[in-house]
Amino acid sequence: MSVFFDNLVMRMSSFNQNDVVKLAERRATISDIAIEHLRDGDGYAPRDLHKTLSDSEKVKFLANTLAFRVSEFFGADVDKLSKQLAEDKPLALPEVKRQAIKTKMKLGFTLIEVMITVGIIGVVSAIAVPMYQSYTARSQVSEGITLADGAKPFVSEYHANNGSFPADLMGGIKVAGKWVEGTALGSNGQIVATFGSDAIKGLKGKKVMLTPKIETSGNLSWDCSSDAPKEYLPNTCNYAESGGSTQPSAPVKSWLSDDYSNVYSKAGSQYYRVPNVFWQYSAMYLPNGKDSTLSVTPGSIYKVNFVTPDGTLVFKTLGIAGQPQFLALKSDGTLMYQMPNSSTSYNVNKDGSYTAISQAPQWMTDYLASDDYKNMTK
Repeated sequence: MSVFFDNLVMRMSSFNQNDVVKLAERRATISDIAIEHLRDGDGYAPRDLHKTLSDSEKVKFLANTLAFRVSEFFGADVDKLSKQLAEDKPLALPEVKRQAIKTKMKLGFTLIEVMITVGIIGVVSAIAVPMYQSYTARSQVSEGITLADGAKPFVSEYHANNGSFPADLMGGIKVAGKWVEGTALGSNGQIVATFGSDAIKGLKGKKVMLTPKIETSGNLSWDCSSDAPKEYLPNTCNYAESGGSTQPSAPVKSWLSDDYSNVYSKAGSQYYRVPNVFWQYSAMYLPNGKDSTLSVTPGSIYKVNFVTPDGTLVFKTLGIAGQPQFLALKSDGTLMYQMPNSSTSYNVNKDGSYTAISQAPQWMTDYLASDDYKNMTK
């Protein structure tokens, strides 16, 4: 938040009746008051004035503050006066009302007038203070999103070159701001900005998270989420329940399909030579509807665990040393597997040739990151 803008709001809020009359007499505008504030201030720069007057939301806030202040003394129509001031029109008050106020100053105020004034101040406080706090919080959330957004090119480039996500953010360099105490990298490429103790009360310790998704093109798309109060978040950032963790929320079970009609019923068996670290094994697929099995020689039999929406058969792992933790058969006859304690998956063709999977389908990424898979392979 701009110090120039904050102090200008405070200045307008402290105008007394004589100040308002003088402004009206010289037909002052919001711009005139801001320029005068620049001249009177210490340490302000012309760019502070430009940033304030070029921001329509700030100008409206200033106009609303002055209109409420004027209404305390002259009973003005706040909405009408606020719109005029926001258009940088001069402040003008009817001569009759000015004279009436001056007369009241000489004669004093009645009890009912004092009570009305106190009521108006209460209304102004009830409206203006929450608006100001919300404005402050939104600007601080914007800093968190901006800092996290600045790390996206690094993560995207690393993923494009390596087919995986980096272990830390730009070599562990601390990226912080005025309200954000640090920006770090969670699992699966998630960028997390954490608000520090200088942030507004509702943001202290809260996080803004940018989570990558691998598109079919291989490029990354990003989802914004935060555990900060919903009213502080922009429309492009979703609210997420606070769990005290920087890890992504549990993925949706995109890998499940209730339709077992895609389970293969081809006659005969299919054989595969599973290469690399367990090249001595061969796999044999025995189609039998939902009870289809895949036997890996010697001695291990995997049964179908589920069928994915694209028709891939995913088998239950036995967790035996030297055997794949993840084993699946695609509808084109390609076998997919991943070994224990490995983060790399492979495609295996029937002729024994194999290649690392650089771009896994979304259901596979979600499944391998899920508690369902982790619990099954313990």
